[in-house]
Amino acid sequence: MAAMVTLKDIAEALNVSIPQVSKVLNHSHSTVGVSAETARRIRQAAEAMGYVRNRTAAALRTGRHNTIGVLIQPWGAVGSGLTEALLTGIAEETALRDQHIELRFYRGQDEFHRALARINGAAIDGLIVAGVRNSECADALERVVADGLPVVTVHIEAVGTLPNMQCNEREVGRLATEHLIEQGCTSIAHIRFTPRRYEGYVDALRNAGLPLREALVYGTPHRLEVNVENGQRATERFLACGVAFDGIVAESDFFAMGAMVKLIQEGLCVPDDVKIIGVDDSPICLCGPVPLSSVSLDVPARARLAVRKLLDAVAGEAVQSITCTPALVVRRSSGG
Repeated sequence: MAAMVTLKDIAEALNVSIPQVSKVLNHSHSTVGVSAETARRIRQAAEAMGYVRNRTAAALRTGRHNTIGVLIQPWGAVGSGLTEALLTGIAEETALRDQHIELRFYRGQDEFHRALARINGAAIDGLIVAGVRNSECADALERVVADGLPVVTVHIEAVGTLPNMQCNEREVGRLATEHLIEQGCTSIAHIRFTPRRYEGYVDALRNAGLPLREALVYGTPHRLEVNVENGQRATERFLACGVAFDGIVAESDFFAMGAMVKLIQEGLCVPDDVKIIGVDDSPICLCGPVPLSSVSLDVPARARLAVRKLLDAVAGEAVQSITCTPALVVRRSSGG
């Protein structure tokens, strides 16, 4: 059996110090005295020599477990891909940083408290809470932080004072609506789900000098279930109200797909008669009769950012909420 490669072996092979090798391979947050080129050479040598990190020894040296707790309440409609995107981003970044994951799912407040108790009793260095936002859970998380466990969230909005990796929700609505205006739409209907996205829709209409027609707004914030059927019902209401429209901004791709199906059933053409855009850039965007334009919330990037910021907090750094910018994904449904 080949002898295990040690930090000393790598240091001697490169003629550098053992502390330099340790800083690079043990993912220290302080790499003072190690140039980027030296760090690159150390990583290359470690891979070539077959170095395997001793996690037990590293935990004893640093007092850390190299394990991140993750609590997720599944996010979005089934098939939206949002929960999967969260997990993908977290898994990619933890693998890159040689971290383990202690994962729990929950639905509702009671399950949250049970899951939090179990995961808080595990050997973790910090906690990511993601998915559906539950303001009722803020007190419990604040107590965990007060007891010394860093917490970072990935929600639509922050929970209490916890640092949150969020997307600019108002910008989501504004970006979608401005895109349809740029495509020539002058009477734009809206299927609403969250207050901030609706505010962005209103902002874009106002900035373009276009009227807000209440008859072309469907839904109440947080009370409209996200599914294709509600997109169809909304569009049926728009068609029956007697107000002409040439665009639909839907706050979910599922609403948008339902709208598209209803319009086509009624003999209208997308995008020639009505242009449509959704939100989430979910897999369903490519499953309809016309590829659906959407606004991406860039969930994997926010999940990766949450891992990085949590590790900063574990290292003792102050961490604040970060607001990311949504991205427009143009396909044929909006005439793009």
